[in-house]
Amino acid sequence: MVQDVFLRLWKSDVRFDSLKALTAFLYQSVRNASLNALRYRAKFTGDGMDGDQAAYLPEMEESSIERVIIEEEYVRQIHVAINKLLPERRKIILLSMKGLGNKEIAQSLGISVNTLKTLKKKAYRFLRDELEQLKSFLF
Repeated sequence: MVQDVFLRLWKSDVRFDSLKALTAFLYQSVRNASLNALRYRAKFTGDGMDGDQAAYLPEMEESSIERVIIEEEYVRQIHVAINKLLPERRKIILLSMKGLGNKEIAQSLGISVNTLKTLKKKAYRFLRDELEQLKSFLF
């Protein structure tokens, strides 16, 4: 699993801001790849897999590992972008992600709904701009 994760990372053009970010990404990727492999084994154990199905299993795992790596990196970059927001805008986005409505967020922050909408729009524009390059890069 570890070798596959390193190989996929080597082949990709993903760049990390720090060694800490790379380390966290690698640990999480290997963990998820291992869990996926265990799920697949559990799913197919005792089901009478023939040779063709057993040969297909590594391909499924590799595809799954690649997908997990890409998804994890995208989610990590979303959180990095959110942390770049101004504090008030960051609070608005995080509260929105929790499912709160505009009125509830505005009340909790002590601002008008129109001000909230303006700040939210600016925050989403910033996030869209930050993530646009990454989106075209990963997908």
